[in-house]
Amino acid sequence: MNLIRLSLLTLMLTALSACGGTQSCHKPQLYQSAQPGERIEVPEDLDELQVRKELKIPEPSPRPPRAEGGVCIDAPPSFGS
Repeated sequence: MNLIRLSLLTLMLTALSACGGTQSCHKPQLYQSAQPGERIEVPEDLDELQVRKELKIPEPSPRPPRAEGGVCIDAPPSFGS
């Protein structure tokens, strides 16, 4: 019975420690290489798009680069206007 408990405890600790070992924030993420797309070209027989309804994405606030061994941020950077 003790062997089963010890095995189960070892398995649980191994599984839990596997989740916290790597930090994915230091690897370049897919969204960081995103580029703005081109505007939609409306055919001549359709109404033009309404410019006032376009989504304007602000530039992020500047911040110093994260240290190589530093911790990951918990919240996104603020957007100043």
